[in-house]
Amino acid sequence: MNFFNFFRKLFSRKEIKENKKKSTTSNNTDVVEKPLQETDTAQKFNELYGLELKTSEKNSNVNNINKPFKKVETTKEHKITQPLYSTTTIANRYNITARPYLFDYLIKNHYIERVNGKYQLRKKGLSIGGQYQEKGTEKWIVWNEKKFVDVINLFKLDVLKQCNVFTINHMTHISNLKSIFEFGLLSHTNPYKKVDISNQEVNDRRNKKEPVYNRNIHQYVPFYFNPRNAMLYRNQHMFGNDIIILGFDNSIIFNNDFILTNSNAAVDNIQYTNDITDLFKQDFIDWEKVFSASWHDNGNPNYQVKQMMMAEVLIYQKVASNYIKTIYCQNDQTKQYLINNFLTSKIQIIVKPDIFF
Repeated sequence: MNFFNFFRKLFSRKEIKENKKKSTTSNNTDVVEKPLQETDTAQKFNELYGLELKTSEKNSNVNNINKPFKKVETTKEHKITQPLYSTTTIANRYNITARPYLFDYLIKNHYIERVNGKYQLRKKGLSIGGQYQEKGTEKWIVWNEKKFVDVINLFKLDVLKQCNVFTINHMTHISNLKSIFEFGLLSHTNPYKKVDISNQEVNDRRNKKEPVYNRNIHQYVPFYFNPRNAMLYRNQHMFGNDIIILGFDNSIIFNNDFILTNSNAAVDNIQYTNDITDLFKQDFIDWEKVFSASWHDNGNPNYQVKQMMMAEVLIYQKVASNYIKTIYCQNDQTKQYLINNFLTSKIQIIVKPDIFF
């Protein structure tokens, strides 16, 4: 049996169609209160985030990373506002390895093309970029950064789609849903939760600093790629049908303050990254194991697979509730309770017992 395909079947695209989210305004600059759509501008993105650009540690030694190109060739029909920056420079600021993945995305989506071994802008790219000429010889593609942010974010969504990640998931007790809708989904120190479903022993092991931003892991909201894991098994046995799974829109990773892990963050010897292109790398994450249907081989537990099934997305401090796309529950009674007690018209409520145990 192909376990990878088994899990993909559980999260079919039909059941997790995107729902438009209602625009709201937030005073918390760490949180975006509205998922960006393809037509949203980078200016709006920056207003919502109060974004401060960061350069990952691995790119911190890049010389003149903030220095814009000065000489730009554009057509009369496509005048571009300066300053302009190279693809790699902007990618570094957003913790992305540009080659080959971002360049491949730009080619696939008709922003650029490769001719005789050189990258050239296509008509679509001319609306946000120009050509920089160095010493009258080689030309480099440069971009208006504010406009290119939208492309960066669409690229992030494309990475997750290629990895068969269609929602980013968080499990909780149904009693916590009221405060989540009111205050958002908060980190471990959340003062509003009514029922704490976390494992205290595991929490003690999570009380450590991650190596990317040097923050305590408890400062992040934890999510899973695969919610059908050992944590769900434990909580379902303790709390029964009161456990629900919240499927969040993938655009929560537009915020630069996210971290990806290749295993349960509570264990030792795991990898952390803020570069989304690492999700393509087999030496970082094994998707077949992450989406395994079980952590047992012929009845024997496999500890490594068990921990890898709990690979995480960690979002700093808070995620707004209007990013919730789907609520998975175990039976019709729970679904009706959610419909009767919460304003969930914009959220799919799906009875999906085979996601649970």
